[in-house]
Amino acid sequence: MKTAVAWISRNDKAHSAVILILHMNQLIDSKLLMFSSLFISLFLAASANGFMFRTNYVDLDYGGNGRPGWVRSADMDGDGSIDLVAGGGRAMFIYKNHGNGRSWKRHGNLDSSGKMGANGAVLFDVNRDGNLDVVSALYYDDIGWWENPGAQLRHRQWRFHSLFKTRWFLHDLICTDLDRDGHKEEFIANLNNKYWGTDIKILWFRLGKSPQILQEVHFVEPGRNEGSLHCHAGLDIGDLDRDGLIDIAFSNGWYESPATKIDPWVWHPVADVYGISNCLLRDMDLDADLDLVVSAGHHGKGVYWYENPSLPKTPSWNKHVVDDSIKNPEGLAVVDMNGDGDLDVVACELDFNHWNQKLHSVYVFEPSNKSSCWTKHNIAPKSFPSHQLQVIDINKDGRLDIISEGAGYKVVSYFENISK
Repeated sequence: MKTAVAWISRNDKAHSAVILILHMNQLIDSKLLMFSSLFISLFLAASANGFMFRTNYVDLDYGGNGRPGWVRSADMDGDGSIDLVAGGGRAMFIYKNHGNGRSWKRHGNLDSSGKMGANGAVLFDVNRDGNLDVVSALYYDDIGWWENPGAQLRHRQWRFHSLFKTRWFLHDLICTDLDRDGHKEEFIANLNNKYWGTDIKILWFRLGKSPQILQEVHFVEPGRNEGSLHCHAGLDIGDLDRDGLIDIAFSNGWYESPATKIDPWVWHPVADVYGISNCLLRDMDLDADLDLVVSAGHHGKGVYWYENPSLPKTPSWNKHVVDDSIKNPEGLAVVDMNGDGDLDVVACELDFNHWNQKLHSVYVFEPSNKSSCWTKHNIAPKSFPSHQLQVIDINKDGRLDIISEGAGYKVVSYFENISK
């Protein structure tokens, strides 16, 4: 075990910071990794009523090709604790939480195909046996699901079941109640066929009574190019035009829901920002309609929100800047992080030239004056990269935490909210 302590202080108008690096203890045997105590802990005190987070690296040596594409959270073994599941990069692992988020046991590689490779994944009980399976995709290949064998968590691999072939990359996947029947069972998928200048396909599908068969598949977008702005990713749902139907937000705009399943979805562009790779629908100005929040993570810069006008099918959405300096902001969450009734924005700043170094940051942006002004808090300075992120109370202490994976680097991170 190595122990080091470093104190760093900084004073300016916005905040002062104290960073404490604690100890690292990693126990390894031939079959598993036991992550005990803290790898590295960072404390950041930001303003009098700000945020404090502790950075924990759950995995610093992800398997497969070392490039996890996603991380999700759920109680995977029924013990009441929130576990992590990470996949992509030809691998999948479950990290068992031993109760408080300070000690983790890794199970896997669980990917029987050896080809799992996507940025989109959903934990879902496909075969209705009471166990959460994983719906995702092979790398530039089949969309399908990995069957949870059930019982106690172990290293037994999960069988892959193909649903349909795509030969495209699954960038985004969400599960939602698209038809408003009270059941979240429709999947919306965003498919790209290359990294630069990609074509885009968006479809939604529903599983049949047999988990091997799809009940239906429908195209939202049968095919178009991302265009010169390179806006190729990001999915969310909501009734943007207040007609009672569920619309789909995608990257820099939204698709208007048709009246019937056979009618086409209508595309409405909104944002003019380069490289949008994340989008969410939230009521940012508290006027009872949904606004569009975006981050320019695909070699772009900035986080913005666009105000839904009285006529949302028109292009007159007012642009509001959350932060126009943050570079490559992958990962995006909009949630009340401190319980003050306002929606905060969480985003990760990536340095694409230094994936494997601790040169990245995670920010929480705190609003005032109906989201017209923002205070920026760096809750994980000089950390390993964070790509996608999820916000959830991992240790069940009543405070929202953040989890992420490194995409281009072999790390899975847990940012523990220790704010007062």
